Amino acid sequence: MDFKESMDHQLLKKLEDIVENNFSNENFGVEELVREVGMSRSQMHRKLRTLTNKSISQYIREIRLEKAQKMLQQKVGTSAEISFLVGFNSPTYFNKCFHDYYGYPPGKACNITPTNSSLKHSNLLKYILFSFALLAVVVLSSIIALKRNTETNIIEKSIAVLPFADMSPFEDQKYFADAIQDDILTNLQKVGDLRVISRTSTEQYRNSSKNANEIGSELKIKYLLEGSTRKDNNQIILNTKLINTQDQSQIWVNQYTSEYTINGLLDIQKDIAANIVSELAMNITPKEVVEITQVKTNNIEAYDYYKRGMFYWYQLSKTSIKRAHQYFELAREKDPNYALAYAGIAKVWGAYVQQGYMSFDEAKPKIQEASDKALALDTSLVEIHYLLAIQNCWWKWNWEVSVREFQKTITLRPNFAEARAYYSHTLNILGYPEEADIQAKKAMEIESFNPLVQAIYGQHLNFMNKNDEAIKVMENLLITDPRNDIALSNLRSSYHNKKMYEKAIDTWEKFLTVRKDYSSIVALKRGYKEGGYSMALQRTAEHFIARSDTSFVSPWQIATLYIRAGLKQEALYWLEKAFEYHDPNIVYIGIDPIFNDLRDEHQFKNILTQLNLPLNSNNFDLDTN
Repeated sequence: MDFKESMDHQLLKKLEDIVENNFSNENFGVEELVREVGMSRSQMHRKLRTLTNKSISQYIREIRLEKAQKMLQQKVGTSAEISFLVGFNSPTYFNKCFHDYYGYPPGKACNITPTNSSLKHSNLLKYILFSFALLAVVVLSSIIALKRNTETNIIEKSIAVLPFADMSPFEDQKYFADAIQDDILTNLQKVGDLRVISRTSTEQYRNSSKNANEIGSELKIKYLLEGSTRKDNNQIILNTKLINTQDQSQIWVNQYTSEYTINGLLDIQKDIAANIVSELAMNITPKEVVEITQVKTNNIEAYDYYKRGMFYWYQLSKTSIKRAHQYFELAREKDPNYALAYAGIAKVWGAYVQQGYMSFDEAKPKIQEASDKALALDTSLVEIHYLLAIQNCWWKWNWEVSVREFQKTITLRPNFAEARAYYSHTLNILGYPEEADIQAKKAMEIESFNPLVQAIYGQHLNFMNKNDEAIKVMENLLITDPRNDIALSNLRSSYHNKKMYEKAIDTWEKFLTVRKDYSSIVALKRGYKEGGYSMALQRTAEHFIARSDTSFVSPWQIATLYIRAGLKQEALYWLEKAFEYHDPNIVYIGIDPIFNDLRDEHQFKNILTQLNLPLNSNNFDLDTN
């Protein structure tokens, strides 16, 4: 044995001794072993992979199991008793791990394992035959598992972070559980070697009774991270569990306790990301390490207000957007150099316009001011480049900048499904349907369960005149998310294009109900009673116009009602108003099929010309990867 082999042997012996000396400590794990040996986690991971081809947690688990087998042979105690003696906190989990490792349950350990040199020839033959049979079972199981992976398209390095349970004693701490989930997701999404399911897709499992295997099969992911948070004044406790979805085994369970400080939170998030990266044996670049460990603010109050703002932002109602705005402003006041606070403020003003609560002219200076400040503070934030891409397409009509910012966003975060989905719309608007289709399908491939991605994809199918496919996507989405107003808007368009007018009217009523616009429902029903589908939409448009005397109403919405009612001149008039008011939806006039009857009209062509649409495909160097 040469010097290097001797040193390697000594290291493995030392590791084994440390693990055995800590059998009674069920919380002893990767971090404790690394600390006692005096190596960094990454050094330890690489060394064990080289010497044993095992991860650190797998190595610890197998030492426990080998010790357990010896104790079972010696009849030290029952299987349950021995499971606790070697550091397992659950006899059921111990039985499963033991069976997975040896191929038979703990109760048969004495009967199967040979004993020293007294083994007789006949017993040896039985043991050899059993070994071959066991090998055949293992090989067959591997083939079946591989076949299952292929059939279900499970990606090896893939993970979903389920909504964290809030265990705090105070009702107003629910935002913190979402904040922790959001931070962990953001960090994991920075690792290019890992497929990470977005929060929007995992939200459906918040109160679900489905097990890990069912969730893994649906999302096509191998690992689940779940946990709970408790925030009590300035103390936080975070419990996490990493699960293999295919066999539902717990890979590790960790508890983190810290004061509620920026450094405390950052340390916890770094540890979780490092554990996952190590366990999945992923490649992580120095740049990704820097991004994960980068501090966005040193002010815990600013961080807290920003996370409270994001809690309300995700609800996307008029009231919740206003609440989000208040918290983003408080975050800005606490830390005037907090780029994410300004990005949040810009998003809020944009949402007021997009949802039809405010005119673009009114919101434009606010959007510009907040966006410029965010970009000046931090050019590396994906959120800011994504925001600029959205703004320059729907609000500024600066196509070249929009394309460039979408490309930057996707380069920084290739698995950002929402960005790819909206990029597909931009490409459609600019006259690149084939490239748009690539991005739309890629978004669905990454996040097929994300309601927003599904809704945007349904709209893309409308633009492609694939109404039957669009209807199928939207109807399926509305089964699980019946209040999704984007899906309802797309569905009524597809029904209109297919001349399925009764279903279109029914969908209009559902859409207005979600918006709590009951006076418009009265106008819709009155019109339908007067003269059917066309009159129903005409009366609703007239109701919107009357309302515009006292509050802002999107002229685009009025135009779409009139064109569906078959009133071309009225539709053209309100489209010109939409252009004049800088309505963000006006960019769709060149690709939305509901305007097909207007394409030869001079006024319609003039709007397209002023928008500089469509553009020649040679104007941009498009990145569709």
